[in-house]
Amino acid sequence: KTLATVAQQALKESVELRTVKVARQLLPEINETYESLVKEWGEHYARQVLDVTVITDKDRAEAASFRAQIRDLALFKSKKVVFIRPKLGQIVEDYVVDLSEYSVSM
Repeated sequence: KTLATVAQQALKESVELRTVKVARQLLPEINETYESLVKEWGEHYARQVLDVTVITDKDRAEAASFRAQIRDLALFKSKKVVFIRPKLGQIVEDYVVDLSEYSVSM
């Protein structure tokens, strides 16, 4: 096996960016990494090893503006950038249900 083959098999990167502001700062560099992977190993493999999740703020306009800003990036075009807005109510409800399953009666 070559070093490139071993690296291809071992590499899997999921990047979670906690705000649009952070994403604006880091996504250009992440996209450069993606483009380097495409150049070295091909688009098929690059798509398999790199995922980006942007957790959006309440400001939907800012998220939409950012999507428009990055729409020409190779990483975005490959559909490897996902935008999500967590539903806090559902997260709390799931957590409370999980805790109730582990409660001990005395």
